[in-house]
Amino acid sequence: RMGGKHTKSAKPAARPAATAAPPRAAPARPCILHEDGVSSLCFLSGTDVCSGGPDGAVVLYSFEQGRIRAKGEGHANGVAAVARAGDAVVSASRDHTLRVWSIQDGAMALRTQLSGHKAAVAAVAADGTRVLSGSRDGCVKLWDAQAGTATGEGTVSRNVVTSVRWIPGTATALQASEDKMLRVWDTRTMEAVQVFPVDKYFHTCCDARDSTMFFTGSNGFGGQGCYATLWDARQLRRAHDYRGHAEGLTGCFIAPDRRLCTAARDGTVRLWDETGAAGDVVPVPSGGSIASLAFHPETSLIAAGLGEGHIIMMSLGTTLALR
Repeated sequence: RMGGKHTKSAKPAARPAATAAPPRAAPARPCILHEDGVSSLCFLSGTDVCSGGPDGAVVLYSFEQGRIRAKGEGHANGVAAVARAGDAVVSASRDHTLRVWSIQDGAMALRTQLSGHKAAVAAVAADGTRVLSGSRDGCVKLWDAQAGTATGEGTVSRNVVTSVRWIPGTATALQASEDKMLRVWDTRTMEAVQVFPVDKYFHTCCDARDSTMFFTGSNGFGGQGCYATLWDARQLRRAHDYRGHAEGLTGCFIAPDRRLCTAARDGTVRLWDETGAAGDVVPVPSGGSIASLAFHPETSLIAAGLGEGHIIMMSLGTTLALR
């Protein structure tokens, strides 16, 4: 009471009605390319990749768009390897054949089938229209992808081929095998002109910087084996071993800046330098295993195919980072 007058107490201001927080968007589910894992990968252009899987399919996938653009079917067994050959992709299958697929405007069409191996075809590499394949029959074959014909072959007893790579700027190719030996083939004569000493574990993958330095990844489990090796081709000896993976390696490459990269079934991608020093380690976010690896030297992009059936993409800059 003031000055003989009664005053009404002010009502508290009304609180604004509570608004519910917007629901969080569910994380996007990865696009499954192959139900039983991505056993092989190659880059086409940009973020477009081609993959092969145990289901026998060859898939054209756009990472940028997050969708499958095309699928090629027809192999009677799993696809173990894929490689780009000019405007086409070549797939190598456990059904003993290779298939050449035309890629145009996001569509795939079978161009031709390459037959001649007597066992599963485990590896393929392409240099333009020249295609090199390796099989569990101990044979390495040279093909003309345009004509669809074999132009040469070389066979070594017990040479169960696991990986082949063209050696840049030469007519030679590097080949790894379950017989634990690394070979260099002269594709003009289809003769093995270099054979490296027997290793302790067999090589699952290989790559060549040039005719003087090669890189391999080895099989293994539980930390036994599971190493990569840099080879001095001039002296036919190992220059460095790289250890750190806990399971067998499934991919390896030499980057243009001479850094080395490996992937393994332990679900990690690792960087190394030539001296043997370890660099970045990138684990798969889902914790799954890595079944295949591909590198695009022009864009420095890395694609890893997972046992869960999808892929992840990384960029190789100053460091290795997930995209």
